[in-house]
Amino acid sequence: MMRYSILIFLFCLKISYGQEKKTKTIITFKPEFSLYTIVPINFGDNYLAKANKEHIGIGTTLNLIQIQHFKLGIGYDYINYSITDVSKGGNISSSKYNSFYGFFTYKIDLSNKFILQPYLGLGSIKLNLKNGNRSFGNQTGTDFRIGINTDYKLNKTFYAFAGIGYISTKYDVQTVPELISFYDNSKMIQMNIGMKLNF
Repeated sequence: MMRYSILIFLFCLKISYGQEKKTKTIITFKPEFSLYTIVPINFGDNYLAKANKEHIGIGTTLNLIQIQHFKLGIGYDYINYSITDVSKGGNISSSKYNSFYGFFTYKIDLSNKFILQPYLGLGSIKLNLKNGNRSFGNQTGTDFRIGINTDYKLNKTFYAFAGIGYISTKYDVQTVPELISFYDNSKMIQMNIGMKLNF
């Protein structure tokens, strides 16, 4: 009886070890750098959409860690805006949009060449307000982003990619109550085209 108990115990131990081994999370260090152009389309009843003209921007991301099919990274976007409505923009001639954010993506291999990567991100935004070289301060806030990129593998190191995303930003502003909803938010569709480098 004792012998059977020991055998059953060893068998259960073997099964539990096998299950633990299969579900163990694999974390790998996989650096990936991207550089891309941004085509921004602002919309809604807000300051950036109604009083500014958006210009082509530039962005960059750096992924460092991969957990199975998930990638974690950081990014930076820069977009320049010129004022089109001085009644809403005041003495400001341009607005500089700077966003630092963290994000995670999920990698879906469609084929040997094509990879689909939906992503979610959260960041800190600073909108610098200027007239020539003179600064009129800045607005800060938080942005939330969701989107998808499609990568095309050129070789083991280089990828071309294109993507589209939605970015919603909430700014910290202090103004009269009737104007808060106009200045405290922005909404953007962002189209990206660029290159990725895998180390």
